[in-house]
Amino acid sequence: MSPTQRRLVSVIFLYVCIEGLVVNVMYPNTLAYLPKDVLLLLLYAGMAAGGRARGGTVAQLTPPFIGFAAVCAFYLAIPTPVSMMGVAVALKQRLFYVPLVYVGYHYMRGDADIAKLLRLIAWSSIPVSLFGTYLFFAGPGALTAISADYSHEFFSTSGAAGIAFWRVPGTFNSPGQYGAYLYSVGTLFAGFLLVTGLRRQDRLLLLGAMACLLPALLTSGSRAPLLLLFVSSGVVAVLSRKLSRAGILGAVVYFIVVGAIGYFGAGVGDRVTSIATQENVDRFTGTFFGQLFVTQALTNPGGLGLGTATVGARHFTPPGTVRLVESYFGLLATEMGLLGLGAFMVLAVMVVVLLVRGRKWMRQAPGLPIWNALFVQSMLTLFLMPNSTGVDTIPINLYFWFFVGLAIKMVDLERLRLSAQGGPGAG
Repeated sequence: MSPTQRRLVSVIFLYVCIEGLVVNVMYPNTLAYLPKDVLLLLLYAGMAAGGRARGGTVAQLTPPFIGFAAVCAFYLAIPTPVSMMGVAVALKQRLFYVPLVYVGYHYMRGDADIAKLLRLIAWSSIPVSLFGTYLFFAGPGALTAISADYSHEFFSTSGAAGIAFWRVPGTFNSPGQYGAYLYSVGTLFAGFLLVTGLRRQDRLLLLGAMACLLPALLTSGSRAPLLLLFVSSGVVAVLSRKLSRAGILGAVVYFIVVGAIGYFGAGVGDRVTSIATQENVDRFTGTFFGQLFVTQALTNPGGLGLGTATVGARHFTPPGTVRLVESYFGLLATEMGLLGLGAFMVLAVMVVVLLVRGRKWMRQAPGLPIWNALFVQSMLTLFLMPNSTGVDTIPINLYFWFFVGLAIKMVDLERLRLSAQGGPGAG
C-alpha cells in the first residue's frame, strides 16, 4: 500500500466521524454520502492496479466473497418494487464495504501502523465525544440552528425518576449509530491500554479519550453499546491475561461513569440501571431468539428482491415499499431468500475460522491485547447479526471489515516473527 493510500485510509476514518452531521446539514441533498465512497473507490482501484489486493491469508475470504457477490448480481435480474436507485443502494450496502478486509490487511505492516491508526482514532474521538455531551445540554435546537434537522428525535423511556431525555445522535444520524461508534473505538482503546510497555503519552491520550467517550455514551442513551463496551473490555482483559491492569482501568472507568451519572441527572441514571432489569433482558432475548429471519426465508425462499429491506433504499422508492427488518440475517433472507442468506453465512463462517485459528499464534504477541480487541469486537458483530443491522450501517460496516483484515494480518506477521525466531509455534 502506497503512502498516498495510507493517507486515504486516515481521511476515510476521520470523515466517518462527521459524515452523519454533514448529511444532517445537507439533507435532502444526499451528496454528503459520496466523499467517503469516492475515497473508498479510489483506494480499491489503486490497490487493485498495484496488485496489492491479492495474496496472504486474507485471500481465503475471496472465494466466499465472490460467491456472495455472484448471488447479489443474480438478484439484480429479479423484479422488485424498489426503484433502480434503491436497488443500487442495496447492492452497495451488501458488497461495497467487504473489500475493506483487504484494505485492513495490506494497511498493516507492523505494530507501528496499528498504533498510529489508534492514535488518530483516539484524537478524533475526543471532539466527537465532547460534541455529543454538548448536545445533551443544548438540546435538539442546537442541531436545527445549523439546519441539521434530518435526524429523528429519540427520547429515552422514563424510569423510576419519571425523567426522559433526548438521546443525542452526536455527529451521526442516530443515537444508535453514535453509540455503536463509541463502543467500537472504546473497545480498541481498552485493548491498547492493556499493552505492556505503553508509552506515557499514549496512555494519557487514551485515558483522556475514554474520559470523554464514556459520558458521551451515557448521553446517547444507547444501552446495548454501553453494555457491550463493558463486556468486550472485560473479555479482552481475560483473553490477554491482564486482570491486574484491567482492575485499575476498571476502577478509573467506574469513577468516570458514576461521576457522569451524578452530573447528568436521574434520567441518565435510570437509563443505565435499566440495563439489568428483567424487562430489558426479556427484550434482548425476545429479539435475539425471536427474530423470524428463518421463517421469512422459508416463507419467501426466493426472496423479494434487492432493496426491499434496505433502509437507505427508502429515499428512492414510494413510502411503504421498504420493509423494516431489525436483523441483518433477516434482511438478507427478505431480499435474497435462502440463497443469499446461505452465501453470506459461508463468508461469515470463513471469517470466524480465520480468526479462531489465528488465536494460537497470538498468545505471546506483544500486541495481543489489541488483537484481542479486534477479535472480540468482530465476533460480537457476527454474534449480533440475528437481531442487529449494525454491519449494514456506518460506522460498523466500515469498522467490521477493516478490523477483520487487520486481525488476520497481525496473525500473519506474528507467524513470520515466530518462524524467524524458531520459537514455540513456529512450525
